Amino acid sequence: KQALETVFENVMMTWTFFRLAASSENGEAYMIFMRERDIGSLLRFMSDRGLSAAYTMFSEAVGERFPLNSVHLMYDEPRDRARYEQMFNCPVHFGREDNRLCFDESWLYRRLPQAEESLHRIFSAQCRMISKSLAANVKFAEIVRSNLLEDLARNSYLQNLAGKLALSPRTIQRSLAKENITFKQLVEEVRRNLSLEYLAETRLPVGDIADRLGYRDSSAFSHAFTRWMGKSPSAFRKQVHALSYPEKS
Repeated sequence: KQALETVFENVMMTWTFFRLAASSENGEAYMIFMRERDIGSLLRFMSDRGLSAAYTMFSEAVGERFPLNSVHLMYDEPRDRARYEQMFNCPVHFGREDNRLCFDESWLYRRLPQAEESLHRIFSAQCRMISKSLAANVKFAEIVRSNLLEDLARNSYLQNLAGKLALSPRTIQRSLAKENITFKQLVEEVRRNLSLEYLAETRLPVGDIADRLGYRDSSAFSHAFTRWMGKSPSAFRKQVHALSYPEKS
């Protein structure tokens, strides 16, 4: 349930044309995609995009193929109906008032296998910051930044991010230059901000933090952190811990 609430709080990052909601009734829960504007011939494409992305997210979160009871779609039944039932592994109903994923209500209260409260606080704070910025003025740098936060270890390589965004590395660099920032600067910014929060909010070993931030080893991370903060990661963590939990006299 908390995971869904985080999605709804940061809906700007989903690039959806629908308003999201959740409800439950008689033991069944629903994630609902309600149309807010007329998108004409794009309705089927945007509906399929939104529901398939949500279904993939659910499955990755629980660590298995998420069991749906049914799927509702707003548009008329297409010729390739069987592909939808194969994709969602459940009955699919067309011509409905809204798009929705239907599943057992009990899933709302199950703890996710990879849930970690401290990391949830870190990434929720970063998502709120990005969503607020997107709402005010969508910039290409924010799109890049959100992708870096999603998987920094992989997307800190320009070629990898270019493949994900279906753009050339040169196009990404050119678009960022128009906003007076470079890809390297964005990577550095995200690495610095996340490193501070990992060290302050978690007990992850420095080596694990280095991996998550996309460094080749802990030595490279320590060198960069010392350049930013004037002290090593372990010294910074010790200082933060001392301020948070002062010894009793």
